[in-house]
Amino acid sequence: MPSRPQSPLQRVIYGLLGAVFLAGMLFFGFFIFLAAACVALVFGIYVWFKTRTIRKQMKENMQSPGANPFMQNTAEKSQESSDGEIIDAEWEEVGSGDKKSSDPWKQ
Repeated sequence: MPSRPQSPLQRVIYGLLGAVFLAGMLFFGFFIFLAAACVALVFGIYVWFKTRTIRKQMKENMQSPGANPFMQNTAEKSQESSDGEIIDAEWEEVGSGDKKSSDPWKQ
């Protein structure tokens, strides 16, 4: 266990050393934060630059009429399904007239 400084002069010296150490750590921390921010900025610019062609293609696909960016052959798909094939429908079960439960799990 360290002993307390004996004289007032030692207390002032240790207080000044602590203040200098604290100021040094604040400066060091600031420069570490600044370096990390610069690395993040460079990485963000790199990702933005590499994805610019993808963004351009998506924008062109969204502006063309009737196009879906996730399915490029939408026009062909809609022509194939126009022959009377059911794509999606809602249905309702109609009872057969008996009083039995229509739930197969409750039998």
